[in-house]
Amino acid sequence: MRQRDAKKWFDVIASAEQARSVQVLKLAEAYEEDCRPAEWEPIRSALAIVPSDDGQFVTANKAVLAPEGTPVPDGRHPVAKWLYEDAEAKRILTECTKGKAA
Repeated sequence: MRQRDAKKWFDVIASAEQARSVQVLKLAEAYEEDCRPAEWEPIRSALAIVPSDDGQFVTANKAVLAPEGTPVPDGRHPVAKWLYEDAEAKRILTECTKGKAA
């Protein structure tokens, strides 16, 4: 997968279904491990693979790991409730995609 194709490829496999979404996050983590930091950063910041609580996909820069009902800053979106409650997904979002916690 070439760098310029990675965003399009992740856009295609992004999923709002819990098990698939976690698999996509794991794949992003594996992809990060195969990249040099300078290669990963532009890809990471463009990946809209994080399901939000309103059903849209957002980038990690726009996602907030927050319990349901927690106010978040304008322009940011709380992750889907089930994603927030999944320990492995939270770890990947925090370590790999640099998601922010509320």
